[in-house]
Amino acid sequence: MKKIISCVILLALCVAAFAACSPAETKDGLTSAKDFLYTMYKDKAEATPSDFERVSVLSVDGVSYTVEWTAEVSSGSADGVKIVANDSGKTVTVDVDEKASEEIVYVLKATVKDADGKTAEVTFNHKVPAFKELSWAEYVAAADDSTVVCKGVITAIMAKSKGNSSNCIYMQDSDGGYYAYNMSADPVTECNLEVGMTVRISGTRDTYSGTYEIMNGVVEIVDANKTAVTPVDFTDRYTKASTLKDTELTAQQGMLVTIKGVEVTGEDLSGGYFKFKLGELESYVRISSSVCPLTKEDQTTFKEGHAAHLGWTANVTGIICLYDGAFYLTPATVDAFEYVSLPAKDDAGMVAFEKDALSLTDAVTEDTEIELDKVGKSYSGVSITWSSDNACAVVSDGKLTVKLPDAETTVKITATLKCGSVTETKVFEIKVDALPTNVYVATPVISPVKDTAYKFFFEQVNLGKTLYFTGEMNGNYFATSDKADKAADVYLEAVEGGYRLYCLDGTAKKYLDIYEYTTGKVGVRLTDTPSAVYRFDESIGILIANVLDADYYLGTYKTFDTISASKTTYITGDNAANVGVSQFVAKLCTLSAAQYKATPVTSPVKDTAYKFSLEQVSLGKTLYFTGEMNGNYFATSDKSAKAADVYLEAVEGGYRLYCLDGTAKKYLDIYEYTTGKVGVRLTDTPSAVYRFDESIGILIANVLDTDYYLGTYKTFDTISASKTTYITGDNAANVGVSQFVARLVTLELSAG
Repeated sequence: MKKIISCVILLALCVAAFAACSPAETKDGLTSAKDFLYTMYKDKAEATPSDFERVSVLSVDGVSYTVEWTAEVSSGSADGVKIVANDSGKTVTVDVDEKASEEIVYVLKATVKDADGKTAEVTFNHKVPAFKELSWAEYVAAADDSTVVCKGVITAIMAKSKGNSSNCIYMQDSDGGYYAYNMSADPVTECNLEVGMTVRISGTRDTYSGTYEIMNGVVEIVDANKTAVTPVDFTDRYTKASTLKDTELTAQQGMLVTIKGVEVTGEDLSGGYFKFKLGELESYVRISSSVCPLTKEDQTTFKEGHAAHLGWTANVTGIICLYDGAFYLTPATVDAFEYVSLPAKDDAGMVAFEKDALSLTDAVTEDTEIELDKVGKSYSGVSITWSSDNACAVVSDGKLTVKLPDAETTVKITATLKCGSVTETKVFEIKVDALPTNVYVATPVISPVKDTAYKFFFEQVNLGKTLYFTGEMNGNYFATSDKADKAADVYLEAVEGGYRLYCLDGTAKKYLDIYEYTTGKVGVRLTDTPSAVYRFDESIGILIANVLDADYYLGTYKTFDTISASKTTYITGDNAANVGVSQFVAKLCTLSAAQYKATPVTSPVKDTAYKFSLEQVSLGKTLYFTGEMNGNYFATSDKSAKAADVYLEAVEGGYRLYCLDGTAKKYLDIYEYTTGKVGVRLTDTPSAVYRFDESIGILIANVLDTDYYLGTYKTFDTISASKTTYITGDNAANVGVSQFVARLVTLELSAG
């Protein structure tokens, strides 16, 4: 018999120990403990096709009770159910005969005992289904939550050890395919599975968005020899189908199939959709961010290949999957598309195709540089030119450079496509965020107060960003922004057992809820009618809700920038070290005004990022070089967020001073712009060599046998070149009074 460790039980134990509801005053402690145990397990499935766990220690209101389990078999093999103590001493395993030839009917009895030896009993009715290997037709007809046993040849493997979020396999027989989802063990590292092996899966039948699944399956290798699976030709079926939901397409879900002669039509990178069309039907191959048979390296190769063959005729091969009952494919191998040829089109046809395929982001939230297509990706005879209607978005040298403006704006970018005498335009609207006007420091809340306005945030280390909940959804997840001024206020509402978490939509409460969105699966939503009750765990400073007998927290992982619900087992116990490394927990916080402290550099290091700053006392401002020109002078801003990084490049005799325009160096140069007159410029070919004067902490360049520094004077807010005689000798007292020198600085964020 196979032993399956269930984390659900361990979580239930934690719930019992730390979050049990107080028993009613009319009950004694033993009765309350018995009732609580009953509540823990009363909704568990009657059928138990595999081993499972139950608690042997229970804590209610700080009082500990022992639980002794016995199994009384009334029908079937008397040895088919055994109680096995686990090493922890806190749980037992109910060891069942998974291959029982006949159904085993049994009563699982729990005897709860207190410290005085008094006992109370509670019973649960269960059965072990008779072992029967189902045909594909029987599997399809099986009811949800019923026990299924299926055999097939593996066509694809997804494993946590390969970077997937769940352990899954696809397999098939001669009649149809099977999808085993959320397997108990890793298919690669624990089960040693390989594509082509014949295996048997035992688990629970489920349906999700039209997809039949075998949940929590236990796998057994029937034949380790590898069998090559020939994809079924679905070309004719696909051509004849009227919609992607036709039974002819969807009935054999999980089957490896091929469709020949499709057109590669486009892609949606955000959703992982790589599209193809045959006849009137357009579908896609999906590269899922959570479970995909391809390695990350193969995913990159696949995506590059698809992007390079838009418009091509191809043969596509993949595993039939369904979403909302509609047909799509999951790639089993990196060569899911076999590219055949690029069809010939007239000028109008080529322009029309490239116009349809052309895309551009619809939102920019930070300073961004975007490469623009100059010719069609598939038909290079189509030329593409671009224009912008706003100065914050500049088209130059085949690039779109967007810099956040002071106010949020919508930019129109126009692409003009031309081939021969045919010309078409396509207009893209891009919503450009405003440059943040306020800087904040987030301080986690350690003792939250109900009906008090907080923010909800987390540090996404993998993105290098602090992200705040915005009060909205992003698909099926809570939306975030890295701009604190977009953070929504959130509040705790006191309810029995803990709190609800809500924000406001006008005056209406919208609750941040963790809920069961389909059988056995948990997600998040904004709702008027919440189900989750949160408790605040002061030990780790987060909100936790128990859903489906498991504790969940809100946060994210990998490189996601949305907030989802994850089990606390990912951040507790042996996984506690994951916090801030791979798991990023969302916390309540308060925001305090912050400021950047500029610290002058006393010993600069070449090729190190600094800011270039001056104190303009006459204006009462700290000014930062922005990386741009303002007329004939270096431009500045009093907003530190607009400060450009500057660097020193070591050369003979000293340094060059430069910033970056994309990846290109632009040098801050002092030069003779006309005979005998000195100015400044941003250039690719500098002439000035700076030395760092440690006595006054500034860069000095000798031009026309005279030393110059960078700074300003009077009430000017630009940076120019001035002779050092204005700030040395008898004029040294001018520094900070009428002459304002620019210095290399580092910025440190601190609370205001």
